[in-house]
Amino acid sequence: LPIFILAMAPPLKVLCLLTPVRGLLLVAAFVAIIIFLVMTLFVWAGKWPDALKGELEWIISSRILCIEHTQSCELTRVDNDTCIFRNNTLRKFRNISRSTESLVIGGSLNEWCYHPGTSKIISFGYTKLGENIEIKETVKKEGGITSIKEQSVPMAPNEEITVWFESEETVRTNDEQIWVFAGPTMNPVVTVKAFEGESSVVNFGYRLPAELIGTGTHRLKGTLLPGQAIAVRWWANPNTVFPGK
Repeated sequence: LPIFILAMAPPLKVLCLLTPVRGLLLVAAFVAIIIFLVMTLFVWAGKWPDALKGELEWIISSRILCIEHTQSCELTRVDNDTCIFRNNTLRKFRNISRSTESLVIGGSLNEWCYHPGTSKIISFGYTKLGENIEIKETVKKEGGITSIKEQSVPMAPNEEITVWFESEETVRTNDEQIWVFAGPTMNPVVTVKAFEGESSVVNFGYRLPAELIGTGTHRLKGTLLPGQAIAVRWWANPNTVFPGK
């Protein structure tokens, strides 16, 4: 700080010489700003418990943000106990840094041992510089998990990339799906279309509730941090009698 003030001394002296009163006011304002910034730095450094500092530094160091998240979920009844859950997610990312960064993309499904082998990733890929690049290579893991093989995509400063993920799963008529993401997600929008006799709700792992902006469409005004989930919950309404099967 002293070195910085000494470095600024010549221009400040010139200001004082040009118009003494205005120059002194500018000097006072400049010194006040420096004092405020230094105090803020010390307050910030000492305010947070040690257990939080590492996490805060990790979040603040984020270089790639998801600036748009649009997700559409549709439930189709199979019988009284089973339905098909289709998910279509679009996520647009932006490199907010001044250097080239790598975006690691991937996705997975977990069947939870219900009708194993029937769920599938329909399509996964990304759009870069106007070109759609589909990734078809998947990896089977224990416990009914199917994953897209992760890839690292370089992003230039201010470059944007859109990632899409489309899947289909066999689930219960009273069930829940949860998604978590590795990076910050701004203002996510989720729409759920349920069949007759079925209700649904969308929950975001955020400190404030989301808003309902249309039939089955929920929007969060805020940023989900890494690991904060999006959950879609659905269930049959009481006394619902499904026709047919």
